[in-house]
Amino acid sequence: MKIKSLLLGSAAAMIAVSGSQAADAIIIEAEPMEYVKVCDMYGAGFFYIPGTETCMNINGYVRSTYTHGEFDAKIEVKERSVTGGPVTDRSTFRTAENTSSWTVRGRLNFDVRNETEYGTLRSELRLQGGDADASSDQNVAIDRALIHLAGFRLGYSDTYWTTNHGYGAGSPAINDGLYGYDQAIFFDYTAQLMDGVSVTIGAQDSIGGSIGASSPDFYAGFNATFGNLTVAGTAIHESFSVLSQSDDAWAYKVSAIMGLGESGWQIGGWYATDNGDLSRAVYDNSSLVVPFADTIWGVQVNGALANNFSVYGLYSKADFDFDNAGGFFGVTSGDSTTETIAIGAIWAPVDLLTVQFEYSMVDTDLDVRDGLVTEVYDINSNAFTVRVTRSF
Repeated sequence: MKIKSLLLGSAAAMIAVSGSQAADAIIIEAEPMEYVKVCDMYGAGFFYIPGTETCMNINGYVRSTYTHGEFDAKIEVKERSVTGGPVTDRSTFRTAENTSSWTVRGRLNFDVRNETEYGTLRSELRLQGGDADASSDQNVAIDRALIHLAGFRLGYSDTYWTTNHGYGAGSPAINDGLYGYDQAIFFDYTAQLMDGVSVTIGAQDSIGGSIGASSPDFYAGFNATFGNLTVAGTAIHESFSVLSQSDDAWAYKVSAIMGLGESGWQIGGWYATDNGDLSRAVYDNSSLVVPFADTIWGVQVNGALANNFSVYGLYSKADFDFDNAGGFFGVTSGDSTTETIAIGAIWAPVDLLTVQFEYSMVDTDLDVRDGLVTEVYDINSNAFTVRVTRSF
């Protein structure tokens, strides 16, 4: 009986000790989870970077483009007699071929903003790769890197000459004619004069047209919106030297985009000139295509036929006068006209996915004269393009 009582007492003591230890155990609590919060002060898609008051938006697209085209060129070489006699045909050359390409592109945009005592501090970074066939992987490169604060912009992106005019007066075309694009490292300042009206001054080092030593280009422009109408103007000045020549010149561009009431349709047009100055063509050979341009202009119209289906069309023309060439590239005189037409449709079968169909053609007539010899070029091309884009 004593043994039984002893065992029961020992068991009770052990239970008491065990209960006491359990009550005194240290419990480690999990850290509170910090969820990503929506930042609505800058529009849809922004969120707060956890632990900060900085907002970020990440977006981009993936696209694939297939183009099938036909190219036809005819070149005639004629020679005048020294005595003023009849022109002699020396030779005629003609070539025609079918062309095709299948390219891809990926783009990723980062937009980061926060408020400061001087206003919104904003940075933009765009990573882009592709625009090549499937023969090899394409490297990703920085396509935009900008800092904005209090009206100032500093960094690398599409030039003000390009962006101030709605990328071809609002045209959504794949082949947007002779409008042309260029990128640059730049620093500029934009002042808002009143609601919808701004002016900009800046300096840039152009990427696209540098074939010789170049100093910074200086530019100024304005952009104004009045109801459904937006008008813009840009002037740019450049000094440069190429080969044995130096030059100093101005170029100008104006544009207008008009929305047609509540229909969702719009029309636009643009006009650019460098008065035939060589330096402007070298500064931006992508915008003015070839040297010695006099004028380039274009018009476009686009609009929706249904909620998920829109159409567009554009026409652009460039007139060139080589009489100002001064023997550059061996040309003493000549003239050229290039015309571009594009028509297309954009279908959005589901949200954030578009399928674009486009037909375009380019016609160039070029006469180049060097002494008694004239070369006559008749170059024609047309293409059908399908592009699929998935945005996010």
